[in-house]
Amino acid sequence: MTEKGATSPAASEPQDHAGEASVWAAIYVGAAVVAFVSVLPMMVGVLARDLGLGDQRAGYLVAGDRAGGLIGTLVGVLLLRRRSGRTVVVTGLCGLIAGNVATGFFSAFESLFVCRFAAGIAQGTVSAFCYATLGRSSRPARAFSFYCALQLILGSVGSLLIPGLVQAGGWRAPFYALAALVVPGLAVASLLSARAGGPPPAPQRGPNRGSWAAWAILGSILSFFIGAGGLYAYLERIGEAGRLSGDVIARSLSVASLAGLAGALLVGFAAHRLGRARGAALGGAMCFASIAAFLLPTSEGMYWAATAAFVFAWDFFYPFQFAILAEADRRGAVTALTPAATGSGLAAGPALAALLLDRTGPGGVPLLGLGMSVVSFSLLFLVAYAIRRRTPYLAGSRLSPTSEPPSVA
Repeated sequence: MTEKGATSPAASEPQDHAGEASVWAAIYVGAAVVAFVSVLPMMVGVLARDLGLGDQRAGYLVAGDRAGGLIGTLVGVLLLRRRSGRTVVVTGLCGLIAGNVATGFFSAFESLFVCRFAAGIAQGTVSAFCYATLGRSSRPARAFSFYCALQLILGSVGSLLIPGLVQAGGWRAPFYALAALVVPGLAVASLLSARAGGPPPAPQRGPNRGSWAAWAILGSILSFFIGAGGLYAYLERIGEAGRLSGDVIARSLSVASLAGLAGALLVGFAAHRLGRARGAALGGAMCFASIAAFLLPTSEGMYWAATAAFVFAWDFFYPFQFAILAEADRRGAVTALTPAATGSGLAAGPALAALLLDRTGPGGVPLLGLGMSVVSFSLLFLVAYAIRRRTPYLAGSRLSPTSEPPSVA
């Protein structure tokens, strides 16, 4: 959003947009490489129950995978300045395929950890290029919406298929399926543009309003992803503790993925009717209520409702949270670190949840989510209150004509 009377750099400079074919290729490749995350609750169950690692070590494997993804993202950003994007993507895809296939050849925890960590690095490297390409789309909000939709569809379908895959081929079968899903990306990669980054944007004039506020909101995002990521990773285990069948759990998680899709798309339609603060407040309230629902006695209906509400609220809340960060950080220096914050949260959350699950049982995992949500909401709304007088739109009801609705990534 540009201030009144200011000229947007985008308006005065030619744009270097990615072509449509490149954008669609980035949508498929980007969604395919994060399929492990899209079916994370089911994969935790496969590792803990079918492979026999137990909850704690399964959580550590997930944390290792996500830590690798974080490192891979940083590596990808550095490589894209020095190497052809297609080379980076093809190399990363080959590494991810090898990591998923290699996972099926080992059963020792140490070897599995190395495989998942390496697969995470490969995934993060590819994701860095795909995100950069989507950001260069002529309509980035639309591009990210399709990316989010495909990612959630893969999560929904995968959650339904994994029990059958395990029954037919054992615990290794889902990892081989994840590798197969990435293979078409090798052909699609030829459609990607050679470079992900366009010319650097012109620096904005004026002070970087509320830099302390931007760091606080980044901390809010990190806190929320720790709590929500920890709960999400153990949704299947919570259902099993409530004596729900595997089929019920799989169907519930599939429906939850569709609910998340609805939440993400709703932001695109409703963002212009809600201010960022009001949208974040509504999304935060839904998140807190849905997490608290997991503390109630588990029944089939309650589990269905709680999982769907939780994933819907998460995908509704985060875009508004990110939009407030972008408003506080005009120059984008802190905003650029958002993937690092979300990746760190998704790495730390399952590990902390595994410790709680081992010591307190399933009831401790929602408490982690509630506790980190309180920290997240407190930081977010204290900052929103502090800067709303200097940022009238933050509490306003409509988007600036020069702004797009916040994208869901």
